[in-house]
Amino acid sequence: MRRPPTIRLEPLAEAVAARTDHDEVTEAILDAAVAVLAEGGLRRFTVEEIAAAGRLGRTTIYRRFEGRDALVHAALGRELQRTFAAIAAEVADRPTLEDRVVDGILAGLRAARESLVIRLVRQEPELLRLVTVDGGPLIVLATDLLVAAAVEEAARTDDPDAVRPDGEEARHLAEVLIRLATSLALAPQSTLPLDDDTAARAALHRLLDPLLRR
Repeated sequence: MRRPPTIRLEPLAEAVAARTDHDEVTEAILDAAVAVLAEGGLRRFTVEEIAAAGRLGRTTIYRRFEGRDALVHAALGRELQRTFAAIAAEVADRPTLEDRVVDGILAGLRAARESLVIRLVRQEPELLRLVTVDGGPLIVLATDLLVAAAVEEAARTDDPDAVRPDGEEARHLAEVLIRLATSLALAPQSTLPLDDDTAARAALHRLLDPLLRR
C-alpha cells in the first residue's frame, strides 16, 4: 500500500509564505488537491486522484509540482493563507483594540469550523504534532502573516479612528490571538458559549478587555 504524503514543518511554512498569484492551471491543480483531501484525507492523496478530480493530465501536474509531498504542502499552505486573510478582513474596520481581538478570535473559530486544515489535524497525528508541540515556527509565521494581512486591510480603511496594527504590540497581539484560537479550534469543548456569537463576544470582552486596557 502506498504511503500517504509526508507533511513537514519547513516546507509547509514556506508554502504558507509563498506568493498567491498562481496561474489558472496551478489554481485548478490546487483546487483538485483540496477536493481530494476533503473527500479522502491523506490516505487517498495521489496524483492519479488529483488528476481525475480536476480533469487534468498527470504530466500537467508534474510540470508544476515535483510530487505529492510538494503538492500537499502547497494545497494546505493556500488554505492557511486564505484563512488568515479572511480573519484580517473580518476585523479590519473594528474601531478598538478590544474589538479587533475578540472579533478576530470569533472569526478564527468560524473559519476553523469549515477548515480543511483543522479537519485533517484532528485526523492525522503527525499534523497535530506540527501545530502543537512542534508548532513554534508555524506560530511565528502565522503571526507575521496575520499582522501583514491586518496592515494591508487597515490601509484600505478610511476611518481615521481605526486601529492601525504595527510594531511589537501588534505582533504580540496576533500571536496571542492565534494561540488562543488554535487551542479553541482543536478542542472546541468549552465553558465559553462558543455556539452563540453574541454571548461568546460578551464573554470574551469581559475576560480580555481588562488585560488589553492595561
